[in-house]
Amino acid sequence: MKSIIFFIFTLLFCPSISDKTGLTSVPSFLKFIPPEKRIAMENIILNQTLSQNQVNSKLDEWGLTLGRLFNNLYLSHKNAFLETKKQLKEKHNLMLQQETDEEYKKVDSQIQALADNLDMPIIEIRRGIQSIINNQTEEMKQKIKEKAPY
Repeated sequence: MKSIIFFIFTLLFCPSISDKTGLTSVPSFLKFIPPEKRIAMENIILNQTLSQNQVNSKLDEWGLTLGRLFNNLYLSHKNAFLETKKQLKEKHNLMLQQETDEEYKKVDSQIQALADNLDMPIIEIRRGIQSIINNQTEEMKQKIKEKAPY
C-alpha cells in the first residue's frame, strides 16, 4: 500500500526535478532512487564507447534493479521517448518527400544512416556526423541545423 501511495504522490506532485512544467530530460522518479543507482544510470548513459543497443540493454538491466514500481516508471519513460523519437523521424521523412534540394537529401541520408546505426559506438556516430557536417558549405550547415529531425 505504501508503494502505491508513493507512486501516486510521485506522479501528481513531482512532475519534474527542474521545473513546474514537467518538461525535463530527467524523469522525476530519479529524484527518489538511491544516489548509487542514479550514478550507475549516469555511467551507462555517458559511456560513449557503447552502442545505442548496448546502452538500451544496460539501462533495461539497471531498471530491473530498481524494483517493480520504479522499473515500471523507467519503462514508461523509455517507451514515451521511443514513441516521440519515432514520430519525429516520421515527420522528418515527410519533410524530405517535399524537399527539392537533392544535395541536402544526400547529406541528410548520410547523417541519418549513421544516426540510425544502433550497433555502432555512440562516439563514432557523433564523430561521423560531425565530420559530414564539417565538410559542408555554410549554407548547407544551416539547412542541416534547421531541418534536423531532433
